[in-house]
Amino acid sequence: MKKTIVGLVAAVLMHPVLAQYPSYGNHYDPQTGNSYTVQRYGNEVQVQGYNYNNGSMWNQTQRADGSYSGRDAQGNYYSGDHSTGFYQNYGTGRTCFGQGATRVCN
Repeated sequence: MKKTIVGLVAAVLMHPVLAQYPSYGNHYDPQTGNSYTVQRYGNEVQVQGYNYNNGSMWNQTQRADGSYSGRDAQGNYYSGDHSTGFYQNYGTGRTCFGQGATRVCN
């Protein structure tokens, strides 16, 4: 779900890390059933989502320094950093390091 959240929104903001978010306001992705709201507060972009297919809610806060955190569709808290490729889901125990072909996850 984390990848879906990040993948739902694409580039428009001026800051390179926040550039993945296309526009503020409400959006719907019929392919995944996700409805989400994108809002900017200072150097943060917040995405709040709801999935019509399964009734789950999720959210993510993206910061200008490349870090992000949120709750997945199961309510698990996660955090990570786009600069380093680090990701940790505190509910599932999943941890990832690195980027691209060198990315390793448990």
